[in-house]
Amino acid sequence: ARTLGFMLALFWAAVWVGFGTFGPGRLYWPRGTAIIESMRIVNGDAAACGVAVEPADRWAASGGYAAMRPDIRLYGFRTDADRRQAEAFNYIYSNTEKDFASDGFVLLRCWQGQSICLWHRPGACDPTGGKPVVVTQTPG
Repeated sequence: ARTLGFMLALFWAAVWVGFGTFGPGRLYWPRGTAIIESMRIVNGDAAACGVAVEPADRWAASGGYAAMRPDIRLYGFRTDADRRQAEAFNYIYSNTEKDFASDGFVLLRCWQGQSICLWHRPGACDPTGGKPVVVTQTPG
Protein backbone atom coordinates (compact mmCIF):
# COMPACT_ATOMS: atom_id res chain seq x y z
CA ALA A 1 0.00 0.00 0.00
CA ARG A 2 2.87 2.38 0.81
CA THR A 3 4.58 1.67 -2.51
CA LEU A 4 1.33 2.20 -4.38
CA GLY A 5 0.76 5.51 -2.56
CA PHE A 6 4.30 6.65 -3.35
CA MET A 7 3.93 5.68 -7.02
CA LEU A 8 0.60 7.52 -7.23
CA ALA A 9 2.12 10.66 -5.69
CA LEU A 10 5.09 10.46 -8.06
CA PHE A 11 2.77 10.05 -11.05
CA TRP A 12 0.64 13.01 -9.93
CA ALA A 13 3.74 15.21 -9.57
CA ALA A 14 4.94 14.19 -13.05
CA VAL A 15 1.54 15.07 -14.54
CA TRP A 16 1.67 18.57 -13.01
CA VAL A 17 5.23 19.17 -14.14
CA GLY A 18 4.20 18.10 -17.64
CA PHE A 19 1.16 20.38 -17.50
CA GLY A 20 3.31 23.34 -16.52
CA THR A 21 6.07 22.59 -18.98
CA PHE A 22 4.21 21.46 -22.10
CA GLY A 23 0.49 22.03 -21.52
CA PRO A 24 -1.67 25.13 -21.05
CA GLY A 25 0.12 25.91 -17.79
CA ARG A 26 3.30 26.85 -19.69
CA LEU A 27 1.76 30.31 -20.23
CA TYR A 28 1.50 30.94 -16.50
CA TRP A 29 4.36 29.20 -14.71
CA PRO A 30 7.31 31.06 -16.25
CA ARG A 31 5.49 34.40 -15.99
CA GLY A 32 4.24 33.99 -12.44
CA THR A 33 6.57 36.47 -10.77
CA ALA A 34 5.92 39.14 -13.39
CA ILE A 35 2.16 38.75 -12.96
CA ILE A 36 2.36 39.07 -9.19
CA GLU A 37 4.84 41.95 -9.16
CA SER A 38 3.09 43.95 -11.89
CA MET A 39 -0.29 43.67 -10.22
CA ARG A 40 1.26 44.68 -6.87
CA ILE A 41 2.51 47.84 -8.57
CA VAL A 42 -0.93 48.56 -10.04
CA ASN A 43 -2.79 47.78 -6.80
CA GLY A 44 -0.36 49.97 -4.85
CA ASP A 45 -1.25 53.02 -6.94
CA ALA A 46 -4.33 54.71 -5.48
CA ALA A 47 -4.90 56.43 -8.87
CA ALA A 48 -4.99 53.12 -10.80
CA CYS A 49 -8.35 52.83 -12.50
CA GLY A 50 -7.90 50.47 -15.44
CA VAL A 51 -5.48 47.90 -16.84
CA ALA A 52 -5.31 46.85 -20.47
CA VAL A 53 -3.81 43.52 -21.49
CA GLU A 54 -1.98 43.30 -24.80
CA PRO A 55 -2.64 41.07 -26.65
CA ALA A 56 -6.24 40.79 -25.51
CA ASP A 57 -6.43 37.01 -25.89
CA ARG A 58 -3.89 36.67 -23.07
CA TRP A 59 -6.01 38.45 -20.44
CA ALA A 60 -6.27 35.28 -18.34
CA ALA A 61 -2.44 35.12 -18.16
CA SER A 62 -2.44 38.53 -16.45
CA GLY A 63 -4.08 37.26 -13.29
CA GLY A 64 -7.37 38.81 -14.42
CA TYR A 65 -9.76 40.41 -11.98
CA ALA A 66 -8.56 38.09 -9.20
CA ALA A 67 -5.20 39.91 -9.14
CA MET A 68 -6.63 43.44 -8.95
CA ARG A 69 -8.54 45.65 -6.56
CA PRO A 70 -12.30 45.54 -7.17
CA ASP A 71 -12.39 49.16 -8.38
CA ILE A 72 -9.96 48.55 -11.28
CA ARG A 73 -11.37 47.50 -14.65
CA LEU A 74 -9.62 45.14 -17.07
CA TYR A 75 -9.44 45.89 -20.80
CA GLY A 76 -7.89 44.18 -23.78
CA PHE A 77 -6.33 45.20 -27.09
CA ARG A 78 -7.35 43.31 -30.21
CA THR A 79 -6.50 45.71 -33.03
CA ASP A 80 -4.76 49.04 -33.53
CA ALA A 81 -8.21 50.66 -33.50
CA ASP A 82 -8.53 49.64 -29.85
CA ARG A 83 -5.43 51.67 -29.00
CA ARG A 84 -7.52 54.83 -29.46
CA GLN A 85 -9.48 53.77 -26.38
CA ALA A 86 -6.43 54.30 -24.14
CA GLU A 87 -8.28 56.86 -22.02
CA ALA A 88 -10.24 54.01 -20.39
CA PHE A 89 -7.16 52.72 -18.55
CA ASN A 90 -3.92 54.05 -17.14
CA TYR A 91 -1.86 50.84 -17.08
CA ILE A 92 -0.95 48.37 -19.81
CA TYR A 93 0.23 44.85 -19.06
CA SER A 94 1.93 43.72 -22.27
CA ASN A 95 3.11 40.30 -23.43
CA THR A 96 4.64 41.83 -26.56
CA GLU A 97 7.39 44.26 -27.43
CA LYS A 98 5.01 46.95 -28.68
CA ASP A 99 5.72 50.54 -27.76
CA PHE A 100 2.85 52.51 -26.19
CA ALA A 101 4.71 55.83 -25.79
CA SER A 102 2.70 57.37 -28.65
CA ASP A 103 -0.43 56.83 -26.55
CA GLY A 104 1.07 58.74 -23.60
CA PHE A 105 2.32 55.69 -21.67
CA VAL A 106 5.74 55.36 -20.04
CA LEU A 107 7.47 52.02 -19.62
CA LEU A 108 7.70 51.22 -15.90
CA ARG A 109 9.35 47.83 -16.03
CA CYS A 110 10.02 44.74 -18.13
CA TRP A 111 10.72 41.43 -16.43
CA GLN A 112 13.84 39.80 -17.82
CA GLY A 113 13.26 36.35 -19.27
CA GLN A 114 9.47 36.60 -18.89
CA SER A 115 8.45 38.76 -21.90
CA ILE A 116 6.22 40.91 -19.69
CA CYS A 117 6.22 44.71 -19.52
CA LEU A 118 4.16 47.18 -17.49
CA TRP A 119 3.31 50.62 -18.90
CA HIS A 120 1.71 53.59 -17.10
CA ARG A 121 -0.08 56.77 -18.13
CA PRO A 122 -0.57 59.50 -15.53
CA GLY A 123 -4.08 60.80 -15.03
CA ALA A 124 -7.58 59.49 -14.56
CA CYS A 125 -9.56 57.00 -16.62
CA ASP A 126 -12.67 57.53 -18.70
CA PRO A 127 -14.43 54.14 -18.60
CA THR A 128 -16.74 55.13 -21.45
CA GLY A 129 -13.76 54.96 -23.80
CA GLY A 130 -13.37 51.20 -23.75
CA LYS A 131 -15.17 47.92 -23.21
CA PRO A 132 -14.00 45.95 -20.14
CA VAL A 133 -13.20 42.25 -20.39
CA VAL A 134 -16.21 40.14 -19.41
CA VAL A 135 -15.01 37.43 -17.04
CA THR A 136 -17.45 34.84 -18.33
CA GLN A 137 -15.79 34.87 -21.74
CA THR A 138 -13.25 32.24 -22.71
CA PRO A 139 -9.83 33.80 -23.34
CA GLY A 140 -9.18 34.41 -27.01
